Amino acid sequence: MASITTNPNANIINIFPFPNIITSATGSNTATQTAVAAIQSYFNTNNASVKINSLSAYSGSNVTCSNNFVLSNAALFINNTSLWNATALGVGTVRPLATLDVVGTALIRSTLSVSSSIYASGDMYANGVFYPSDERLKKDVVAYTTKGVIDPVRFTWSSSGTPDIGVIAQDVWKVEPACVHSTPTGVLNVDYAKLVVVCLAELRDLRSTVEGIRQPVPQ
Repeated sequence: MASITTNPNANIINIFPFPNIITSATGSNTATQTAVAAIQSYFNTNNASVKINSLSAYSGSNVTCSNNFVLSNAALFINNTSLWNATALGVGTVRPLATLDVVGTALIRSTLSVSSSIYASGDMYANGVFYPSDERLKKDVVAYTTKGVIDPVRFTWSSSGTPDIGVIAQDVWKVEPACVHSTPTGVLNVDYAKLVVVCLAELRDLRSTVEGIRQPVPQ
């Protein structure tokens, strides 16, 4: 009888080569041929190893992987509910709508790096938001000249009926297009942080005007 030995790779069980057992099983009916093919799929006679593609009714302790754990196109079930497949992972939902879909509060205890855009349908809170502005990162620096005044307005959001204050993107575009961005659907968004530059330019011009008025008139 063939013996089972260990392999230097702890993830593979070696078996003594017994190709006759694998290849000599024959049958004339489709059921037998299917069974033989299924058995053969578990054995690799080239390196005398056994491949196991399923883990059923496991009730032991934690499963610890010291190497890769490849699920291929399989799904991950927790409490008999599919939460992960080859294209999406759902946390708090069984029907993820994106590659990562989290329903509930997400807590990140370290740095979150995002190489693309962040979209939020609700409020965003932060202790501080910083923008890179080091002189060493810039070139062709010239004084900014304002092109006009942007009127602040009071309004009500059509979708929620919530009153608010701000500016109108179309008005901002006429004065400074660099402060306006368009979404793929054509909705205009205002970069309120850049509006500070526009306001600073207005304050600078206003200060120059006031200082000019304060100058004594030559006699």
